Amino acid sequence: MNVYYHYHDDSIDSAHSNSAESSQKNSKRFNEFRQFMKGRKNIEKASPCDQLTCSLLSESISGRKISLERKVFEIKERDEERDKTLSRRFSVPEKDYVILRQSRERQLHVVAAFDRHTDPYKQYMQSLLCYDLAPIHGSAVLIDGDLPMRKSLLALYQSGHEAAIVINSIAHNAIGTESNYPMMKSSHNVWDTARLFCLNHVHRIPIFQIDENDLFTDILYMLSLRRIFCETIVKLIEPSFSLAPHLKHRTLLDSGIGTWKNIVTVITSNACCGEVIEKLLTGKLSCIAVVNERNMLLGKISKNEIMHELVEHSNNYLEIINVPVKNVYRVPPFGRPTHTVYEVIALLLSSNDQCLFIVDCNQRVVATVAFIDIMDYILNSSEIHHEINVG
Repeated sequence: MNVYYHYHDDSIDSAHSNSAESSQKNSKRFNEFRQFMKGRKNIEKASPCDQLTCSLLSESISGRKISLERKVFEIKERDEERDKTLSRRFSVPEKDYVILRQSRERQLHVVAAFDRHTDPYKQYMQSLLCYDLAPIHGSAVLIDGDLPMRKSLLALYQSGHEAAIVINSIAHNAIGTESNYPMMKSSHNVWDTARLFCLNHVHRIPIFQIDENDLFTDILYMLSLRRIFCETIVKLIEPSFSLAPHLKHRTLLDSGIGTWKNIVTVITSNACCGEVIEKLLTGKLSCIAVVNERNMLLGKISKNEIMHELVEHSNNYLEIINVPVKNVYRVPPFGRPTHTVYEVIALLLSSNDQCLFIVDCNQRVVATVAFIDIMDYILNSSEIHHEINVG
């Protein structure tokens, strides 16, 4: 997916002054847009995103096809008169931004078109299906519900996955289909799926294929918020600051994202893994901050560290209760209250964790921010984004 901008009055992000302009003027802008994209490849030190943008569009301009709003035109190096004839047949959407997808080797499709006053995340994520985010070579772990817990954990650890679907091998279906655990069809859009993540406070949701009767048939893959951020949020933030002012410029302190009170911690000098396990289960947490006697952050311990430690004590798993925390915790990246939302997203994606601890200048823990917190902020910022741009 790539985001492109209209080229108008020497400003890439300038808005159109009149939404009722003629089709001829729209076509002229489309030609200017093409010329702009041709010239982009001559700019030195272009970002990887810009290089990809130029290469995709340049491949589709010279002797190739571009599909826009279900109209496919053969665009070649024609003379000026031929270009004008083609332009009169084509009407560019009166928008500031357009998102194109290369659906075939020589074809681009418009995924979404929106103006500067519209929330780009909502437009983009509503236009994508869960099927679109499926990995090319994906796999999912299925564990029989009758398998002992110890063997299940060992199988999950050895598979390299962090989650599995519990199934009823006799009935040949997922046990979760008869429970309250969220499950989604591959035909659902990403925006609604992201909202389901936040409502249920889960890290992954199984995506199922459906048959002609719209019924679940087989597991397609496990969708995580991390993948949604990588494939949608980050791709919209990178091309332009104007697409995401509430993420690029607002700090954690300004936005209030995350938990800023009652942060659960353990003191490394006298804590054992038994205490950590109890706090993880009681508070339904994914990880806990490890601090010293002065409340200074030393590291974190998550459910993954606990599971890995359990594998080391496969003969007697109860031994983990007395294992000192200082032997298990690790040092993760941490954030500052002055970091922007985008910087926090980058820090989260650089780690394998679901949350990031925020520390002050004295290295004391003041907050924690998770993927769910940021996604909830994005889902509820549509009106905020509109007010910022209009006001």
